[in-house]
Amino acid sequence: EYLARCQYLLRQGRFVADVCYLQPEAAPQSYYGHERGRYDFDNCSAEVVLTRMQVKDGRLVLPDGMSYRLLVRPNVPTITPALLSKIKDLVAAGATVIGPKPSKAPGLTEYPKCDEQVRQLAGELWGDCDGGAVKEHRFGQGRVVWNIPVDDVLAKAGVQPDFNGRSRFRYIHRSADGAEIYFVANPDSCDAQAACTFRVSGKRPELWWPDTGVIAPAAVYAKNKDATDVLLRLGPSGSVFVVFR
Repeated sequence: EYLARCQYLLRQGRFVADVCYLQPEAAPQSYYGHERGRYDFDNCSAEVVLTRMQVKDGRLVLPDGMSYRLLVRPNVPTITPALLSKIKDLVAAGATVIGPKPSKAPGLTEYPKCDEQVRQLAGELWGDCDGGAVKEHRFGQGRVVWNIPVDDVLAKAGVQPDFNGRSRFRYIHRSADGAEIYFVANPDSCDAQAACTFRVSGKRPELWWPDTGVIAPAAVYAKNKDATDVLLRLGPSGSVFVVFR
């Protein structure tokens, strides 16, 4: 019964992430170009942006409920005109996009017209932003940012990391039915302890222990203005659900 409840927690609601990293359109489809920082992220393909992504209240949203504060394009000079046109529409509607100004299309479809379309769209969207003297350009209700780390952009906006373990702890986060559900794991083969900060306020933390089935209020925690600190002690390769409700 307890395992069924844990599985229920992991299936409910939606995953929470702040950043969406766009994969390159050209092969190979592996990520590269930006340092992954302290904020949780997802990867997405060009097809997701083209067919499923919209903007609501300044956030990039998908039909399944996922939403992101930032879209980060890879550090490559190429992009198809169709994808760049969609990104332009997203920025005009209020999105924030991080990445370099593209200069050409990745293939030869309608060449050389495709390259000219990319340069024209990029010129309108990035404006005088060159990643050097000018690192930000507003367009419509949104903006593009070039050569500023993702962590710095979010921190300047007053967004703290969703989880900070001050350790090697790893986590995933789901939000469902008024509850914030974190699964925190210790990847090391030794005991570990850390005061972990969760970006949750106004809720009480419970600890659900997968190895024993025990569910109990967190013994040591402190509420801050926009977050909650919880002291976690995990055994070798240990894990725990931290449930706020």
